[in-house]
Amino acid sequence: MKKQPIRLGRERGFCAGVRGALARFEETLRDFGAPLYVLDELVHNRAVTENMKARGAVFVDSLDQVPDDATLLFGAHGVPPETILSAKNRHICFVDATCPLVRQLQKAAAAISPERDLILFGDPAHPEMKGVAASAGTRKIHFVSRLEDVNAIDRNLTRPLLLSQTTRNEKEIRAVAGKLKEFFPQLEDHAGVCNAVMARQQAVRELAKNCGIILIAGSPHSSNALRLKEIASNCGAKSYLIENIEDLPTEELRAAETVGVSSGASTPEGSLRKIVDVLLTMGFPAPEESR
Repeated sequence: MKKQPIRLGRERGFCAGVRGALARFEETLRDFGAPLYVLDELVHNRAVTENMKARGAVFVDSLDQVPDDATLLFGAHGVPPETILSAKNRHICFVDATCPLVRQLQKAAAAISPERDLILFGDPAHPEMKGVAASAGTRKIHFVSRLEDVNAIDRNLTRPLLLSQTTRNEKEIRAVAGKLKEFFPQLEDHAGVCNAVMARQQAVRELAKNCGIILIAGSPHSSNALRLKEIASNCGAKSYLIENIEDLPTEELRAAETVGVSSGASTPEGSLRKIVDVLLTMGFPAPEESR
């Protein structure tokens, strides 16, 4: 079986929000030095996190772990308003690296009036969704994590508004919105993913048309990387999420004729490059961009 050139996703690697957050890290480290405390993770990628640790970042789960005289960085996924208020009250020097699109989502949630119901499509345990829910102008919040959850929502909602996590599957969001509108014809729908995530999802769909195996470089706790793996699988390709080279399905790759490689919006280019280097040793010709 003759192996075909490695196909690379047309859109891959860091999105603008991740690049911006990493730039804030660089600027803050330069201006204030180490240790630089980071709440949660700056972005959801272990390779990025380990690199930051090596350079003086200290990752914490709560403000209680941050000394009063420390410098603190809030990650790209955003934080609840009370976290920012608490840092101000303690006079902690902090830098907010929240992605501008996530900040817009928080503002949209904050603008909803108290009598209305807010439906959030996403993972309630994800930092982005925690921040959005905590920012909301109403306490009448209903989480939907999958299409089936729509059936469990109370039918007596007041002028419901739909927002969504920015890293979910765009097609799944549209299915959820369509189902909700069957119950709530006047639903105000502002759900969607960011353009960078949508472009990466579409690029993986295109890869899956021509590749039997799709490899997604990214971490298992990255929502956007997980969505890419799921999309490839839904399109009929065998899909694998690769955090380390040891995760590669070596035997299947040796027997494969076509393979596509892409990466999540928080995955450094170096992680994808390592995968490509291994594929080259297996006899796959040099990469070509997916079209």
